[in-house]
Amino acid sequence: MRCCKGQHLEAANYAFARLPGAVFESAFLHEANFAKATLDEANFKQARLQRANFNQASLVNADLSAAILDGASLVGANLSGAVLKGASLVGADLRDAKIFNAVLTGVDLTDANLQGADLTGTTLFNALLSGTNLMAANLSGADLEGARLQQVNLRQANLSRMDMGHEGHLMAPQGNPSSMVDVDLAEANLEGAHLEGVPLHRDNLQAASLRHAYFQGTDMVDSHLEKADLRDTSFDEDSHLSQALLAGAVYDYRTRFPQGFDPGSSQMVETGQSG
Repeated sequence: MRCCKGQHLEAANYAFARLPGAVFESAFLHEANFAKATLDEANFKQARLQRANFNQASLVNADLSAAILDGASLVGANLSGAVLKGASLVGADLRDAKIFNAVLTGVDLTDANLQGADLTGTTLFNALLSGTNLMAANLSGADLEGARLQQVNLRQANLSRMDMGHEGHLMAPQGNPSSMVDVDLAEANLEGAHLEGVPLHRDNLQAASLRHAYFQGTDMVDSHLEKADLRDTSFDEDSHLSQALLAGAVYDYRTRFPQGFDPGSSQMVETGQSG
């Protein structure tokens, strides 16, 4: 079956089917079963796929632009190189999914579960990440410019080398600000990250690795940085670092603090070991 454009195929069963390049554009596929199906380069543009089952399916380079996948299950699915511009995945289950080098511009991942997912090099420009579970996910080299992150679980996630906007920064462009509020980044890897103009109010960065990171205009009021690794980390004058919680955080001679900041008064620990 190659052409199913616009067809009503609710609860259809395509489990284990081999349908590379199939066209399901604008099709109605509520609760359809695509478990372990081969759907590489398939066209699901604007398809309605609420509660569909794509567990362990192969969707390499598939086009799911503006598709509705609310409540869908994509556990272990391979979405590498896939395009999901403007797609809705509210409450979707993407645990352990392979989503590297995919395009998720403007995607809605509210309350989605991406625990352990691989999003290496993925574009999440203007993505909505509210209540999203990204625990232990790999976001190395991902682009999060303009993304909204609120109450997101990034505990133990890998955000090293993350491309956070123009010139590798998480920018707050006029009219399109990025935000990270109430985000859990405990034990996360943010080595080399550059966060510019992004509020980190109340975020949890306990025991996170922030070596070689740079915070410019990043408001860290009430942020938790206890036991974080801040070796060779730079904070500018607008970081409000004195209002963050820093007990046990490690720094070295290369750490750059705002003028007048006293690490000793914040119970930080100096080390001669450089990372």
